Amino acid sequence: KTIGGSGIGFQESEWAMGDLYVEPFQFGLTKNHWDFALSFSFYAPTGKYNIDSVTLPASGKVKITAPDNIGLGYWTNQFQGAVSWYPWTDQRMAIATAITYEVNGNQKGFNLTPGQNISFNWGVSQFLPLNKKESWQLTMGITGYGSWQVTADKGADASNTNQYKRVQGAGIQL
Repeated sequence: KTIGGSGIGFQESEWAMGDLYVEPFQFGLTKNHWDFALSFSFYAPTGKYNIDSVTLPASGKVKITAPDNIGLGYWTNQFQGAVSWYPWTDQRMAIATAITYEVNGNQKGFNLTPGQNISFNWGVSQFLPLNKKESWQLTMGITGYGSWQVTADKGADASNTNQYKRVQGAGIQL
């Protein structure tokens, strides 16, 4: 089983719905070489979420999130801006980026509000026609992201008030 994370191990599986994502507002603008977008969205805590108790030798019983949770147990509001630039008018190449700011609500069952996050996504892609009519295309490129916690977790159950989470990654897309 997965320890300290969300979801379940590879050997065990089940079907369950995650948190509900809703995007009530999106504004987009398209130009010859540019696409722009602004949006507001939120995650509603509708996914499978339970709290377990464990007994620790030194401190006794403590509450933890269940290791097989799929939902996070809190609301998240997201504000996003994105832009794509196409060097050629046929848009065979795209350089895209998006920045997202997340504001998290109080986590169910705990006196904890996870810190706010900022994420940056980027990518460069190129499509290659696979036939003369260009009805079949192969798109390939590189992509990456970074996500940084920018405010401390708050509440009596916050354990990382001086440690901010961060993650980065990059790879190829096909």
